[in-house]
Amino acid sequence: MLLLSAIAVCIAAIPLLYQKWRAWRLEQWVRQQLDVASFRYAGSTNLEDRLRLRAAENRRLRAAFGIENSLTTESRSTHQVFRSRASRLVDRKDRSWLALYNTAEAFIRRELATVAEKGQTSLPLAESVRCMVLAVVLRDSFNIDPAAVPRATLVTITEEINNQWLESKCHPDEVVPSERLNSAIASLSIRSPFKDEFTEKDQDALLTPAEVLSILMPQYETLWRVVLLTFVSAYHRQPAAYHDAVQRTADVPACLGDPAREGEALKLAKEGLRLFPSNKHLYRAASLPSATPSPPNLTTTTTPRTLAADISTLHRHPQIWSPSPLFLPNPFTHNEDDALAFRPSRFDAGALTPLQRRCYVPFSTGPHRCPAGGGTRFGERMVVLLVVALGRGLARRLHAEPLLRAVYASDQAMYPAALPYARLRAWVDAAPDLSISFFSKSRDAAAADTAAGVVIALPLRRTYWLALLDGRLKESEIDPGRMFPCARGEGCGEDEEQVKEEEVEVGLHVYHIERFGAGQGPAEPGAEGRRFSEVALEEVVRRTRGRRPRWKVVGLSALTATAAGRRTFQRLGFMPTGYKELFVMKRGGVASGDDAADAGGKLLEMVCQSPGDRREPDEVTGGRVITGVSEMNVKYIMPQGN
Repeated sequence: MLLLSAIAVCIAAIPLLYQKWRAWRLEQWVRQQLDVASFRYAGSTNLEDRLRLRAAENRRLRAAFGIENSLTTESRSTHQVFRSRASRLVDRKDRSWLALYNTAEAFIRRELATVAEKGQTSLPLAESVRCMVLAVVLRDSFNIDPAAVPRATLVTITEEINNQWLESKCHPDEVVPSERLNSAIASLSIRSPFKDEFTEKDQDALLTPAEVLSILMPQYETLWRVVLLTFVSAYHRQPAAYHDAVQRTADVPACLGDPAREGEALKLAKEGLRLFPSNKHLYRAASLPSATPSPPNLTTTTTPRTLAADISTLHRHPQIWSPSPLFLPNPFTHNEDDALAFRPSRFDAGALTPLQRRCYVPFSTGPHRCPAGGGTRFGERMVVLLVVALGRGLARRLHAEPLLRAVYASDQAMYPAALPYARLRAWVDAAPDLSISFFSKSRDAAAADTAAGVVIALPLRRTYWLALLDGRLKESEIDPGRMFPCARGEGCGEDEEQVKEEEVEVGLHVYHIERFGAGQGPAEPGAEGRRFSEVALEEVVRRTRGRRPRWKVVGLSALTATAAGRRTFQRLGFMPTGYKELFVMKRGGVASGDDAADAGGKLLEMVCQSPGDRREPDEVTGGRVITGVSEMNVKYIMPQGN
């Protein structure tokens, strides 16, 4: 009996012992990876030794690109020059995140325009992302205007960097610099952004292609894949991730650079860097190479044995990043608690375990940690800025032609004004981030892909907005190229430069707001218990303030065509301005073209009643039958002056 009890105790203890053994084995493996990354495996080493251990494994980069920086050099002075330059670049005080966001956004708009001109229906995503990232890096590091760089040059540089990178991995002893790459870089005439402390070059010195690549490669090559894969994961692969990404990045780019406001947005970048670290492995020589120069044709058998810190597995290991130590992730379902699921909330305050904090090393660890990490947050800010620009430019939104056509048909049936579809299309194209589609919170992919509601808001300069309120400007007469404020230096009319430099007072006119399928649940996270109209207008204002900090929102307006619409806006604090549009039957004549409105088969015309006109509607219309009334409503946000 005693023996049976002992056996039962032993059997019961097996799972616990197994768990302890697995935890011990995991701890040993984690320590080995971090020791390689931090050079602790080599014992007590000085700076020169660490540089030699790293340079020995990165010699292929020197052969492929001719670069000489901290990744490839054994020289203390070269390393110190590069670290100083890199630190100055990432920690610049004059950086404008808004300007960089506008650069990325403008690039995506040009890509979409090119696709449309060619009559194509798809975008070469990887190529476009590589070119966009390169364009932003060139702007940030070298102050080069991407609009002045031919797209073919960007394509050549990105393709050749990619080809050289792959060639250096497959044939490290045979790869040579690319003349095509060097020629494309030389054509940009890039000048040094540094006041060099270690050479006689001045700040405006022209850089060689190798010098440009020494600065460019650590930024561009480590960035574009993270941006591409984070965008795909956050905006397309998982319905819940899409809604979360839209909500937590609503204030980008205005929040970037402000530690008190940017925390939620940066969690998107943290999760992207966890799942898709810029360096999957960090390679080190197992021992110090000989100081004796090797013959030029020496075979690879004398190359020191390589060690690799597996950063990708540190960031994805199911025992580290899943709630249960026995949980094995399903790569096809990506449940919310899956180690492979895209879930930025992992980085909520206090959410990471001590082991997860140790294993999260997207910028390496130890004495050679990347300057883009740490207190500067440069890397995280750049990732989230580029991902959000892509998400807003390419993700699901009201640009979809069938949805916009449906909105147009609905408005024409309810509000028979002479508005060509091309004008509505121009409004949406000119202010795409204020034409918003809302989607269901459902985790079901089909439901999440169906629009739950839409709002189209038109940002008007204050002068035009005030004219709209009292009827001097008709809604159908709004010209986006002349009347919308400039946010990107495009389509601003004669006052472009002035508007770019000065703050602009803006009125937001709500052209259309509609919820589809009431009763299907809230359309956006955090909307429970609130009306869709309230959530939609709040999002419009938040986007305007977050993405266009130079725009000062004066107020909101809406031209309501139904009693229900008037009640909706009155509940939100809107008041009538006194301007009305009365629709009556025409006295004769024939309508022609698409601009004629036909309600119930009866041709109508519009009669306007200005604010201050105290006449009864019958007097205004001459006694004709009134078939519909539209009324202008306004809600002021800023005090109104003269």
